[in-house]
Amino acid sequence: MNNDAIIIYDGECGICSALAEWILLKDKKNLFRIIPFQNFDFSQFDNNLTINEAMKSVIMIDIRTAKYYKGSRAVFEIAKNLGGIYKIIGFFGANRIISSIFNPFYYLIARNRRKISVFLGFSACSINYDKSTA
Repeated sequence: MNNDAIIIYDGECGICSALAEWILLKDKKNLFRIIPFQNFDFSQFDNNLTINEAMKSVIMIDIRTAKYYKGSRAVFEIAKNLGGIYKIIGFFGANRIISSIFNPFYYLIARNRRKISVFLGFSACSINYDKSTA
């Protein structure tokens, strides 16, 4: 299974970039293509996905089904595919009810991600995490 999903994130956000790098390290099966929304071609998918959505949230596109997930649901879907303890957390969290409970917290962090990045000492990332070009 190679590149079964695409993760779209904010490549100018320190937290987002650090998490994208962390996912790359944990993705032993090479399931994810990870692309900053600034480099993503939104016209390649016919699923109403827009850059405006990507500016507000991480997005995971399941290539096999062409479905996409955003917010905390995307985080849990990613975790579900990483295996180990993350798979267990993802399995429970990817439930619509559970992820909807986490969404307000996710979006609170997402709205303040630049401030939080600066506070935590992260800088904007200049590395291209798109595995397809590596």
